[in-house]
Amino acid sequence: MEKTQIKNIWLLFILLLGLCASAQQSDWVLFDSTAGIKSYRQPALNGQPDTYKAETVLNCRLDVIAVILKDFENYPAWMPNCIKLEYIKSIDDNNLILYYQHHTPWPVHDRDAILHVVTNLDTNRQALYITSQSTNDNPFPLSDNLVHMKKMVAHWQIRYIDESHSDIAYQVISDPGGLIPTSQVNYFSRYLPYKTLLGLKRMCEMPEYIEMAKKSKEKSIVDTFSSELNQRK
Repeated sequence: MEKTQIKNIWLLFILLLGLCASAQQSDWVLFDSTAGIKSYRQPALNGQPDTYKAETVLNCRLDVIAVILKDFENYPAWMPNCIKLEYIKSIDDNNLILYYQHHTPWPVHDRDAILHVVTNLDTNRQALYITSQSTNDNPFPLSDNLVHMKKMVAHWQIRYIDESHSDIAYQVISDPGGLIPTSQVNYFSRYLPYKTLLGLKRMCEMPEYIEMAKKSKEKSIVDTFSSELNQRK
């Protein structure tokens, strides 16, 4: 076979791969806009659970949000259905392993998962990115009374706007395991991002987190963002 023919076959193969990848990815569909929070659904294929996302602008500095997200013990106070979130260990400054317990309505058993959390503060884009994904790599003992989640992936994107505002998006997809139908998984998951941002909005108004942020390492970074923004004006 000539080289030209081989090259054309590979180009066709790559093109087909691209088309298949596009077919696997659905567009985001806006299904609710309440309290200034937009909620989106990304339909899944092949009977898998859908992905849900919520976006809003918080009247809050980025460093205050960072402090709240690092306060693992208080997640049950604002994150819906969170029973507990416990620190296990640090791989490095940007990689953590956490233990998570999730409440599910009766008669379904509560769930748990080991989460690998990766944090990236992009100073060029003035944004904080956090990815939390379930993993089976850690030997941390799981409870016999709970069902271990097959999959849980969450993404935070927090972007600096100015001294008093931050643009924030929270996205989650989960497979709780067990015999729960996909339709029920979607029903209980669709408003989780919305409720999460609603809870975070409430926490941003608490004076103790505002004071904690003033002593955080993120404060100087956010101050730099503010200085750069003023210079561009």
